[in-house]
Amino acid sequence: MPGKVQRRTYLQRERCLWGIVATLALGACGAAKKPAHTQAAAVEYDAVQSTLFGDLFRQELFGLESALGPERDGLLPDRTRVADTVVPARVVTISRETRGATQSYSVVLAPTELALVGPTPSAPLTYTIVATSPVYGWLEGVGDRWVGTRLLLFRRVFRSGDHFYATVDRPTIRELVKNAKQVQTNQSLKKSASGPTLTPKQSPP
Repeated sequence: MPGKVQRRTYLQRERCLWGIVATLALGACGAAKKPAHTQAAAVEYDAVQSTLFGDLFRQELFGLESALGPERDGLLPDRTRVADTVVPARVVTISRETRGATQSYSVVLAPTELALVGPTPSAPLTYTIVATSPVYGWLEGVGDRWVGTRLLLFRRVFRSGDHFYATVDRPTIRELVKNAKQVQTNQSLKKSASGPTLTPKQSPP
């Protein structure tokens, strides 16, 4: 009898131990879930996306003119449609960085108003401008005088990270963003109202 009692006690302890392990495993799995914004950032940064979010500050932000003004940006509607955030921002700091033979600029932007599209970033955003970018030369020319510049930031988060496009913040540009957003909303409402496409049932022969 004592041997049976000891064996029964051992089995009970073993079951209890496995129950605790299973509970901890389930808890660990739950804690390992990715945040919603990480799960949503499942888009690859390919050649198409780089034309929309090419980590570029428009040259007008540096006092330079272009052949086609920002109001004639044909990609603005598409950029607005897929951006995670379109937000007015201000240049807080710029700093030149050197790592070995590699040089770059670090630009910190802070939101100045609520976002026109998507959520407003809760903290300043930092972007790196590499030496091969045309923006690098423009930053070289303007220096710290560029601090305080206000702009409109189009931002999207990809699997590889955060990429952006920045243009001048004008009433005309804001109106274009508003119109692009309205078109997208109307299309979504129209699609929702039409409902799923039903295939008519065929009559039996």
